[in-house]
Amino acid sequence: MRRHQLLAFAAVSTIAVAPVYAASGAALQPPVWAAQPDAAAFEKLEEARLAAAQRAIDRLLAGPSQKTIANTLAPYDEAVEEIDAASYLAGLMQQVHPDVTFRDRATRMMTKTAAAQSALSLNRGVYDALRQLNAGAALGNAAHNSAGAAATMDPATRHYLRRTLLEFRLAGVDKDDA
Repeated sequence: MRRHQLLAFAAVSTIAVAPVYAASGAALQPPVWAAQPDAAAFEKLEEARLAAAQRAIDRLLAGPSQKTIANTLAPYDEAVEEIDAASYLAGLMQQVHPDVTFRDRATRMMTKTAAAQSALSLNRGVYDALRQLNAGAALGNAAHNSAGAAATMDPATRHYLRRTLLEFRLAGVDKDDA
């Protein structure tokens, strides 16, 4: 009985929220597994996410010497988002896909995403760029909005940046290679 109540609640909630969501102009995201790709298409999707993450990292590293939220923190966030999305989907498929061959490919993708996460957390160039942005924010003069106008970094962003830098240091990015 409880399950039927939950299903009814979910259906009514969806029906009630859909017109409001549609009126907002936001695009509906398809369900995670709507296309039901085969193993090769799954790998292609995952590789595309990892490539997008690398492009974001490359943009961050090639950015101008004046570090801003738009040219430093935004590409970093994009890279983390892409790597995490690949990791989450690979982890899900590793756990629940009915085909053993598919699960094995998902396991290999989990290894690749873990390597990408590790490489990012140990990327000295990314760390230095984020550190430069943090130093500028501490001085109150380097944080800029996407339009390039001077802006003060809000407390939530400052906290996020400091926590991110701490995670880099905990990973050992600031240690000698030896």
